[in-house]
Amino acid sequence: MEAAEDRTTLLIDTAVLAAVIILENGGETFRAEETASRICSAAGKPDAEVLAFPTGVIITVKEENGHNASSVVRVKKRSINLFRVERTNSYSRSYESDRLSLLELKDKLESLRRSPTSSKGVVALAAALSSAMFTLLFEPTLEPHVLFDLGVTFLCTFFAEYVCIASKLKNSYQFTVTFFGSALMALIAVLATGLAGIGNLSCIIIGAITPLLPGISLTNAIRDTVTGDILSGTVRLAETLLIAVAIAGGVGVVLAGYMGLAGRFGAIGGML
Repeated sequence: MEAAEDRTTLLIDTAVLAAVIILENGGETFRAEETASRICSAAGKPDAEVLAFPTGVIITVKEENGHNASSVVRVKKRSINLFRVERTNSYSRSYESDRLSLLELKDKLESLRRSPTSSKGVVALAAALSSAMFTLLFEPTLEPHVLFDLGVTFLCTFFAEYVCIASKLKNSYQFTVTFFGSALMALIAVLATGLAGIGNLSCIIIGAITPLLPGISLTNAIRDTVTGDILSGTVRLAETLLIAVAIAGGVGVVLAGYMGLAGRFGAIGGML
């Protein structure tokens, strides 16, 4: 009986871990529930109940003695790492096809969760390059100043991403990180174009903030809603709107200050 209880505990811990990894790294709610359910079914518990939210997972499994064993885990941090989502799905399928034991599956999931992500510099560099290419899409003409716009966009995104990742901001609320990052991007763009006297400020800012846009969050919100997870879909939609407000607020504060200073100095110059 004790061995059966230990196996049930191991099963619940493993299924919860798989669902948490998926939710922590940008996976959909239904995918987290499906993966945990597959693991339970492969272990001989097809009647296990799995309920996942963007902020937590609840799993209940019936033991051999008829009692229910449950586990509730809170998901506190969420980011985008689709590699971990894919690996979690792959490991769960390997267990389902008997290529892994339950203990091996848990060990692999724990190693995956602890695995290091790309270095701060690499992440910032990749974001900066993608932003520069997005700026190129928004340029109305391919004139010489476009190269200046690409360079400024690269610097805006690189510094903002690096500062937000390297500083203590990365452990703050997502609204704070997004607001500060977008404000820093807009500030660098305003200073660069103002000092140089050239450049398309609108295209630079639009390209720079593109990596901050909540595209995956919005997609997951729609997908969760379509698949019947109304609560999760609503939560993700609210998160998407909050991120959009943070981006608009960060850029808006800097541009409002810039326009106010430009108007004040312009008025002083007119009087002189």
